[in-house]
Amino acid sequence: KEALEKEKRISRSEAILKELVYKYDLIVEASGQVVYEYIVSTGGITWGKSINAILGYQPEEISGGFEQWMELLHPEDLPGIIRLLTEAENSCGYWDERYRIRHKDGHYVWIRERGFLLPDNTGKAYCQVGMLEDITQQKKSEDAMDFERRQLLSIFDSIDQIIYVTDTFTYEILFANKCLKDQLRKNPIGKLCYKELQGLTEPCSFCTNSIILSNGGVPYKWEYYNPMLKQTFDIVDRIIRWPDGRDVRFEIAIDITERKRAEKALRESEERNRAILNALPDMIFVFNREYLFTDFRASETEKLLVSPELFIGKHISEILPPELVQMTGENIESVFATGDMRIYQYSITQDDSVRYYESRMVLKSSGEVLAIVRDITESRESEEEKLRLQTQLIQAQKMESVGRLAGGIAHDFNNMLGAITGYSELALRKVDAESPARPYLEEILKTAGRSTDLTRQLLAFARKQVIEPKIINLNNTVENMLVMLKRLIGENITLEWKPFSDLWPVNVDPAQMDQILANLTINARDAIGNSGLISIETMNREVDENYSSSAEKLPPGNYVVLMVSDTGAGMDQATKEKIFEPFFTTKELGHGTGLGLATVYGIIQQNKGYINVYSEPGRGTSFKIYFPGLCGETIRSEAENIDLLPRGDGETVLIVEDEPAIVEITKSILQELNYTVITAASPAEALVCGSSYEGGIDLLITDIIMPEMNGRDLATEISAERPDIKVLFMSGYTADVIASQGIVEKGISFIQKPFSMKDIAMKINSVLEKG
Repeated sequence: KEALEKEKRISRSEAILKELVYKYDLIVEASGQVVYEYIVSTGGITWGKSINAILGYQPEEISGGFEQWMELLHPEDLPGIIRLLTEAENSCGYWDERYRIRHKDGHYVWIRERGFLLPDNTGKAYCQVGMLEDITQQKKSEDAMDFERRQLLSIFDSIDQIIYVTDTFTYEILFANKCLKDQLRKNPIGKLCYKELQGLTEPCSFCTNSIILSNGGVPYKWEYYNPMLKQTFDIVDRIIRWPDGRDVRFEIAIDITERKRAEKALRESEERNRAILNALPDMIFVFNREYLFTDFRASETEKLLVSPELFIGKHISEILPPELVQMTGENIESVFATGDMRIYQYSITQDDSVRYYESRMVLKSSGEVLAIVRDITESRESEEEKLRLQTQLIQAQKMESVGRLAGGIAHDFNNMLGAITGYSELALRKVDAESPARPYLEEILKTAGRSTDLTRQLLAFARKQVIEPKIINLNNTVENMLVMLKRLIGENITLEWKPFSDLWPVNVDPAQMDQILANLTINARDAIGNSGLISIETMNREVDENYSSSAEKLPPGNYVVLMVSDTGAGMDQATKEKIFEPFFTTKELGHGTGLGLATVYGIIQQNKGYINVYSEPGRGTSFKIYFPGLCGETIRSEAENIDLLPRGDGETVLIVEDEPAIVEITKSILQELNYTVITAASPAEALVCGSSYEGGIDLLITDIIMPEMNGRDLATEISAERPDIKVLFMSGYTADVIASQGIVEKGISFIQKPFSMKDIAMKINSVLEKG
């Protein structure tokens, strides 16, 4: 019964609504607009008769419902209309929308629709009513006006000068082009001009200028410096009529900052040039076509050979020395003939002293020749020093080039030598002393050793060999080498050793000191020939400011001096300048590599030392090497049993190396030394091993330079999980790749590739015993 009553109420409401719509349609039809009614429950639409005038359809032709109406909508407008109707249906609200609908003949018509949804007593929309209006012509007019407006704004925005409009009474900014917005870095429209453009708290005199306000449409021009923008402008100001009928100020501000700056700079430049010309130590002369002096400037008049007042109006032959008259006349004539600058030098002898001058002649716009004469005596005296410095630079560049070459081959060569050395040592341990193969294996091992020494010499020269400096006494190092050095030089040459009793300690690599002694001794032996004397001496030396400015040019400080002298043939100056060049040798072909002294030079540089050479033909040679002395430092003795090869007690070692040959040989060596070995070919694999290996890992041996992750980072990550693990780094790369200073940091264990079985055994034993 309630449903029946509700249906009756709805029917009565619909009838009343239809009657109202019919009446309203008659009224609207006279205005050319169309009313409609859309019943939500049935989906039907009832149109007013004027629909034919707008869309060409009869009402019954498009009464098919909401779906038919949606098909007529322009595709670009359809999503917006659907969204609008959905929102209106949910809220039963009112809308006013513009969109395009397809006419019966196929073209689209712009309409304006105003409508709303009527709710039933439950609040749910049951009916939609509205009105359509054809606004096609209105839209065309609006689009045309909008195009003109946008075109005008685009023109204003494309102008690289400031354009803006302000209210003459309120000072509000009504318009600003892009140039002004960019200058202010914000949009000033709606703000007060004196605040936004000038940073003032009240209107300025230009805002209230009666001349501008009373000038009507006639432009008024004025120059203004804006302290806020720190720019100077030429302002063009005029009164125009705004669309709303009020008079406003239209202003164009032309930035003349650069022009004003250029004008100021020009004035300052002219003043500066005048001051420079008056203050220059150069002498300035002007000649005319008759070779007469017409002007001069000279701040150092004492350098002139005659009084300045005697120049003007004089011929060059009356002033200049006879030997300069022809030269000067020829250059003046050349400038007049070609217009090109002439530069020439000459000298004048006066009171047994010679001074040198350089003259630059140019043609002035007035048709005269301007000559700037400069005293270059001091610069000529410095030319020899300049040439010497250039020679040193070329020498340094040569040594650096070969250093890069040595560093480039070190890594791969060291890996190959490591494999050769390791497998040779393992093979020797597997064959009997009487085996026919043993001599061959021993020779391979010796050859690999010599190759390793050669690589180390190259790296030492390149100053890229990783070094492990220790605080040592050089006397002990020399004494340990004396037996070997005597064997090197032979019985015909006497080796004299003169140690200083209280020698200061030095912080150097002991192994490299052996290289220095061996190379210098061999070099001295070859220079002596049959018989003679080689002297090795140490001493302390304090270098002060006076000594450091002498020929040796040492920085002030305390030094330990190692001097190696011989009674050999000596060297001339040309030879001395080349002795540290790589591959330079005075020996016959096949009797020297030319790397000995280059290696010495590289080692000394790497250990922060200095070397000086004293030699004359027929009077022998003396090399003085200076290392910083450590006064008060104590030397820690490190005894090491080099005869016993330490073995492991089954400790577990993780080897991480991306070179398969090195992995295999290192694994084989460590297994031979009674270590348990696990290997990883990459950092990623090593991290897995570190996490998943069930037993303990006593030592991590990792290459420093690897893909994905370097050895230092890998050791950090593995140590985080296994705090007790020890780490030994290895590398065949050069020191500049391993560390910026080429020195192993204190407390970090490192072994340089290639290494022998003894090297790795001693190093592992040392690492595992630490702490």
